[in-house]
Amino acid sequence: MKRIIFIVAMILLVVVNVSSLATIGYHKWCRYREYCALSRSRAGSESLYSMLALSADQIVRMDSLRKSLAGETAKTEKMILKEKSELMDLLEASAASRENIHAVQGRIDSLQAHLQNRTLFSILEEKEMLTSEQKKKYFSILRERLCGCAVNETANGVYSRGDEKMNIPCSQNGCSDKTMEGGESE
Repeated sequence: MKRIIFIVAMILLVVVNVSSLATIGYHKWCRYREYCALSRSRAGSESLYSMLALSADQIVRMDSLRKSLAGETAKTEKMILKEKSELMDLLEASAASRENIHAVQGRIDSLQAHLQNRTLFSILEEKEMLTSEQKKKYFSILRERLCGCAVNETANGVYSRGDEKMNIPCSQNGCSDKTMEGGESE
């Protein structure tokens, strides 16, 4: 019996060690590859700060702004969840009043609009902290993250997304009025 317990314990130790080594290896390997979910370019603020090459003063100011936004956002998100819960209660009720449902829906819409406005205001504040070169990079990153449309202008004015050359106006993605080939959209 002791021998079986010893063998099972050894197997578990080997499995745990191999798993740990594989995880550590994956994280080290993946960190520098663009297509990896753990890539530094996909990380949070630290990656954004390094991609923009922010100065120490810019980092302090941007961190302060982002912490303020995060606090306000968390409060608003809690309020939205409370309203959504109330909406679900109304929807579940046997005698649900459409007026009450629309009132709660209106409050949710108002809170979400406030969240979007605050985020946009924060983007404008961040923009003011950046140099013109940093602004170009910042909005390129935002465009990619928000629109899913990474548009890069080459020296000759041709727009491309990575290696793709598409003749689709980016405005169809919500990105800009220029086509991927550099012409104006129709």
